[in-house]
Amino acid sequence: MVQRGIVVETTAKTATVEMERNHACSGCGACRLRADKIIIDVENLCNAKIGDLVAVQMDGGSFLKVAAIMYAIPLAAFLVGVMLGSWHSEMTAAGVGVVLLVASAVCIRLNEKKWRKLKFSPVAIEILEVTEE
Repeated sequence: MVQRGIVVETTAKTATVEMERNHACSGCGACRLRADKIIIDVENLCNAKIGDLVAVQMDGGSFLKVAAIMYAIPLAAFLVGVMLGSWHSEMTAAGVGVVLLVASAVCIRLNEKKWRKLKFSPVAIEILEVTEE
């Protein structure tokens, strides 16, 4: 998946890019959301500068892996909790499901740095339009 965005900040290896929000990235939590824009940190392979229009790529396989981590794992934890708790009562099932859902979300959050090292992060691959300085 390739999108376009404008570089708003840079560091030695990364760039912060502002992009139009699309339906595929509606709220996975990997970026900072504004109303119709998203702000995301990307690996700056093309040495873009502030104001440059860049192509940002995240391969489809990585996108699916991130979606699985963010949504499927907590959902599976919730369902397992509901099944385990259903042996007692509906309230116990709901309680155990919520506890495992929250625990899985906390585990994902605590391992965020590990996930970033696995190259799930988007990459600025090309400068589409250079800003005049």
